[in-house]
Amino acid sequence: MLEHLNMNLFLFINSFAKISEFLDNIMITFAEYLPYLFLIIMVYTWFTNKKNETLYAGYTVILGLLINQVIGWFIYHNRPFVDGFGVTLVIHKVENSFPSDHTTFLISIALAFLIFKSSRKIGYLLFILAIIGGISRVYCGVHYPFDIIGSLVVSIMAISLIYTTKDDFNNINLFLINTFRRIEFWKN
Repeated sequence: MLEHLNMNLFLFINSFAKISEFLDNIMITFAEYLPYLFLIIMVYTWFTNKKNETLYAGYTVILGLLINQVIGWFIYHNRPFVDGFGVTLVIHKVENSFPSDHTTFLISIALAFLIFKSSRKIGYLLFILAIIGGISRVYCGVHYPFDIIGSLVVSIMAISLIYTTKDDFNNINLFLINTFRRIEFWKN
């Protein structure tokens, strides 16, 4: 029953592909290049005195992607184009689609910024973009909707684990930030 729902949602979202070249180009851009924008934003936040938040985003991404790898050892799910479903707008290698690493990356960063009051505004923006990014992966035919939902669950698990152990990470952050400041000092 869930697989049937997953397929129907995929076919609905993916049915909009190839109707409008303009919309296709927007969705391809989101599907392929959004992680680069998120990395640029992380560099920006690092240099605008949100180093702690940026480090937590990095930890959350690493943990989220590690969780994805563990899940991949036990659960393998084909990509839609492998199963012969829908329209594929971007070329992707044949590999496990559940959960989406791409979307885990995006949502993990967004949640890490959302969890801190000092970076919540950017977190909201990133979360909206991350959801659009996940939907664009379905639209482009490289993921099923449940791959994206799985990424959301993994990212929530990752930020929850990171946040509950944040006292331990604060010491690491202090070390990394001070090391960076020393390097900056010696460069001047």
